[in-house]
Amino acid sequence: MKTIILLNLVILLLTGCISTRERMINAGYNPSYVDGYCDGESSGYFAARNPYYQFRKDTYRFDADSQYRQGWTDGYDTAKTGYQSVGQMLGPVN
Repeated sequence: MKTIILLNLVILLLTGCISTRERMINAGYNPSYVDGYCDGESSGYFAARNPYYQFRKDTYRFDADSQYRQGWTDGYDTAKTGYQSVGQMLGPVN
């Protein structure tokens, strides 16, 4: 049962940013914020040891664009905390 839940979570996470990006743009979020959020989200999952994501951060934009920086920070914090919480809830996978 835990394996099925984990597999479904991985599938959702792999397709997450595409639908997140579209949803956020349609909701009226600033495109720079959305770019930062998606990069931060991927980086947060990576930091939480999700092997299906990579660290992404446009350091130039992070330094120069407050919207990108805020989005990156929000996405990173949300993804890292959420992924770690789910991992703790499920426990070790057999």
